[in-house]
Amino acid sequence: MAVRQSRYLLRRSPMTHIRLRNNVHHTSFEDGTGVLLDGRSGTYWQLNATANRVLAERTSGKSTEQVAHEIAGPGNSELSSIVRDDIRSLVGQLVSAKLVERCA
Repeated sequence: MAVRQSRYLLRRSPMTHIRLRNNVHHTSFEDGTGVLLDGRSGTYWQLNATANRVLAERTSGKSTEQVAHEIAGPGNSELSSIVRDDIRSLVGQLVSAKLVERCA
């Protein structure tokens, strides 16, 4: 059986970045917590220290995988997987609440 080389290359999808929507303001506090203020509705969202760190690092351009690895620590792939799922859930909630938007 001969193996033919495919003319189609598999490509990884581009890393999706997130950014705050234009009407949203983010503030961090000394204790690591933070607040998101939706300027349209006047609603604010309190972030615990971990959520605030995730938001700051994801909006600065780090990937979900990078942030999960940093939080879980080196050599802890099981915890990293759990953290990665939590980050995806958090970002999904922030997108649904129209506080952040995904961008390529």
